[in-house]
Amino acid sequence: MSTERLPNPEGLLTKEEILAKIKESGFNDDRRREIIQWREMRELIILTEREKVALEVDMLAFYSAGGTAEDIHDDAIQTFYFARATEGCDDLVEKILGMYPYLDSTVTMEQVLDAKKRDRIT
Repeated sequence: MSTERLPNPEGLLTKEEILAKIKESGFNDDRRREIIQWREMRELIILTEREKVALEVDMLAFYSAGGTAEDIHDDAIQTFYFARATEGCDDLVEKILGMYPYLDSTVTMEQVLDAKKRDRIT
């Protein structure tokens, strides 16, 4: 199940609504709170590794909308490797590569380990 098809509790913004707000007014404390609430609701109903990968891909969209390439590089690396290592996630790997095409040939395991050392990988 893709996180896009999950139910949205009353009062909780959708991913698209949050992205629109980020693009409109930037990344601020209100957006962070909305993203955290959005993520927490989805984490409650995730059952499979594929759903975990899909959630991380959705989170990359938030990071991309609110930050610079440098800010999200480690998160993109993490999600790319997570997707590649998870069976049945080829479409999510392609989605990530559509967002960050440089990952396919430039990311090394050393970069992944460096990112993990900086506590960016959970």
